[in-house]
Amino acid sequence: FKGIGKGFKVLGGIFRTVFLPLGLIIGIVTGIYDGIMAGYKKFQETGSIVDALIAGVTTFIGTFVGAIPDMIKSALSWILEKIGSIFGIESFKDASKFLDSFSISDLITDGLGKVLTMITDFFKSLPEMIESALRAVSGGGFIADKIFGEKTEDELVTENVEKENDQKAKERRQRVQMDAERVWRESGGKVGIVEAMEQAEKLEGQSAAAPARQKRIDNLLASEGEAGLDKRLTHMRSQIEKGQGNFEMLTSLIKSYEDKKAELEAARAGGGGTVTNIAQNNSTNMKSSTTRSENISVLDPETTQVQAVNI
Repeated sequence: FKGIGKGFKVLGGIFRTVFLPLGLIIGIVTGIYDGIMAGYKKFQETGSIVDALIAGVTTFIGTFVGAIPDMIKSALSWILEKIGSIFGIESFKDASKFLDSFSISDLITDGLGKVLTMITDFFKSLPEMIESALRAVSGGGFIADKIFGEKTEDELVTENVEKENDQKAKERRQRVQMDAERVWRESGGKVGIVEAMEQAEKLEGQSAAAPARQKRIDNLLASEGEAGLDKRLTHMRSQIEKGQGNFEMLTSLIKSYEDKKAELEAARAGGGGTVTNIAQNNSTNMKSSTTRSENISVLDPETTQVQAVNI
């Protein structure tokens, strides 16, 4: 044990004299580069200097502070993976995968970003909060008009639209965050945080595309009836079995088509009419919902074939 203790002391000395300074240098250089790139990307996306500064500063701090812990984490992961592979210890391999699934630098950057964003959002909304408080009390509207100016009807409309857009964006971020956490939990930590966020963004995009997808299903039902749904389902399931196409997209599409079939079955069981009547009603509703009809060619994602669709 004395020999092992001396060995660790020697390794500790090497780490302090070589790897610690090297890690600091790498952290500074990488932090500056990543910070500049993150700030530039955020400015391109939002056009806001404040948001760009927040992104740049938080990325620099996260990369610099997390550089050495990430190096230690990577080294520990490598050791665990090698021991697990040599001796066949699965728990060591799983521990290695878990360590590889996240970045300490990213966690620090994300945490700081959320805190600074909350602070800046508060100060941005402070004048509006004061104005709203003044207008809420009797006689406060006169004072608010003197301080903040009287708002025109166009300004009020624009303000309401901006509030609605901000609320929608906030709700979208919350949904993506919740989906990412769910994906990470269900994977047992095997899916990294970045990958979980990417999957959550895909799910959000699929949800946003749901109305257009429902319209395509209704078009198919109106033109070919339930047999058309069965034909399309068979085709998509065949694609999955053959390993063709995007698995996540096909799975999502199959669920949408199966939900429509379940809806038709429920309508029949509840006396809601035959499939033919439902298809005719869908067709009539679609025709009456627009005053013009244009024949356009679109790429149908379910079949990857160009088809003509009336809109």
